[in-house]
Amino acid sequence: MSENSFPKYVSNRKTGDKGVSFVKSIIETDFDWLFRPVHLEDDFELDSNIF
Repeated sequence: MSENSFPKYVSNRKTGDKGVSFVKSIIETDFDWLFRPVHLEDDFELDSNIF
């Protein structure tokens, strides 16, 4: 198996994941609300749900 056959964690995906983690921590820590991200395969302009 070649090293190139593994999926890459591209920088824009990494930046997006960091942003989601940042917002999630604020929502759950500061407001005590529930934050549920919408996974990329189900994303139609809606990035998360906050309850």
